[in-house]
Amino acid sequence: MLRKNEKSAALATRLDPETETLTIRHRGKLGLEAVMTSAAGRVAMEDS
Repeated sequence: MLRKNEKSAALATRLDPETETLTIRHRGKLGLEAVMTSAAGRVAMEDS
């Protein structure tokens, strides 16, 4: 499926369970880093 969508294939995601931080990189560049349990983190995720 990712072969059909190059943009999705270029994403790398990581969720750190200790800090509850979601990190999303696109072609190696940081696109988003947000603590998912905080209101600010959830807003950042929704706005991305």
